[in-house]
Amino acid sequence: MALRPFSAFIRTLHVCWRNPLYKPTEAMPIYQTIENREQEMKIKRMLRFWGIPIACVLCLLFIFKVVLMIGYVPSSSMEPTISKGSLILGMRFYGELRCGDIIIFEKDGKNMVKRIAAMPGDMIYLDDNTHVVSINKPLDEATRILKVPADSYFVLGDNRAVSVDSRFWADPFVTDHDIVAVLL
Repeated sequence: MALRPFSAFIRTLHVCWRNPLYKPTEAMPIYQTIENREQEMKIKRMLRFWGIPIACVLCLLFIFKVVLMIGYVPSSSMEPTISKGSLILGMRFYGELRCGDIIIFEKDGKNMVKRIAAMPGDMIYLDDNTHVVSINKPLDEATRILKVPADSYFVLGDNRAVSVDSRFWADPFVTDHDIVAVLL
């Protein structure tokens, strides 16, 4: 029987202990085990070099596709709260919405940012001539009276002079299904 390196002997003992039917064969020459070990080390180094950055990129992609949302505000409809040209960060998981929350939602194929002005069940009195809105308080000059349906919201921009919001849309409500994220 040829001389075996000590580690090969230990491996043989370990295999024999785990599998009593194992019959040891001739040991592999020591130069092959050294080459295998060097090859394993190269693979480990390469995995460390490429694996960690790839894992970090995949984690970031997951976070920004599932948890967070980055957006761009192209108009001044939310000034002074959000300036024109600002980048915003939204959270895709949110709890109960309240009046005054700023939401990111999809309307007519575009993402928009507005503030919730009325909740489900609220009455909205709207004057189409002056675009004055009153919520839950009767307005003498009101040309339209709307009731916010369940699972829907009436939204307005902070800069009412330039904002195109629920006052002007044919369907003035944003449903829960349309909401993409809540502004952080």
